Amino acid sequence: MTARDSKGMHHLARLLAAPGREFHVLDLAAADTADPGAAAGLARTGDAGPLLYARAKQMYRRRLAEIEDDMEEARADNDIARQEQTELERGFLIGELTRAVGLGGRDRHAGASSE
Repeated sequence: MTARDSKGMHHLARLLAAPGREFHVLDLAAADTADPGAAAGLARTGDAGPLLYARAKQMYRRRLAEIEDDMEEARADNDIARQEQTELERGFLIGELTRAVGLGGRDRHAGASSE
């Protein structure tokens, strides 16, 4: 039985030919185009920087720790309104951090072709 010729098989062949080497997804895609130079350049264009800078992420994480304390106090006081408010804020901050950080904790960049 033979495998069908496809882009995915070409990508696998390229990866297997260079064990241990990391490839950017756009570099792999560039191999499938008529103009590989233009496609490979996409990985390095359109990047407006990280979605959240290190200081902002640090402040978000600090506030999340404070929110945990606020939530415990609100539960102890049976303060439903405060519990709801802290849950909303917690959800927002977690959503922002999730949106800004990719696999392995790497920063996602605004306007990046790879995103």
